[in-house]
Amino acid sequence: MLAACALAAIAAMAACSHLPIEAAQGHRDHEVVAEFVVPADGRLGLPTSDRSLRIDALELSPAPTGERFDAGGRWFPYAPGTRVAVRMRFRAFAGDGAAPCPRERALPGALRVRPTSPP
Repeated sequence: MLAACALAAIAAMAACSHLPIEAAQGHRDHEVVAEFVVPADGRLGLPTSDRSLRIDALELSPAPTGERFDAGGRWFPYAPGTRVAVRMRFRAFAGDGAAPCPRERALPGALRVRPTSPP
């Protein structure tokens, strides 16, 4: 039993190894709704968690037909021209002496980004 718990803990740590060490950096929490129009290639690109951004929740409406990851990022396939509402909760981390990125910069290509709760 103890060995199984230890193995689960090691697996969880490895899965999160690319995330920032929160105590070492400043951060800003955001909860937003963003509006997008899917481009002609039919791929809506959204961020993934990395050293400067941790995605805590993501909801797309209408629902996409799938989800793909590649070297270019995270992609959701839709019919070109589809209007998509994205609800996202995330934490932006400071880095290299700069402040955490503002919510608008975390969602490039959005027509509009607005908070769902007071800052």
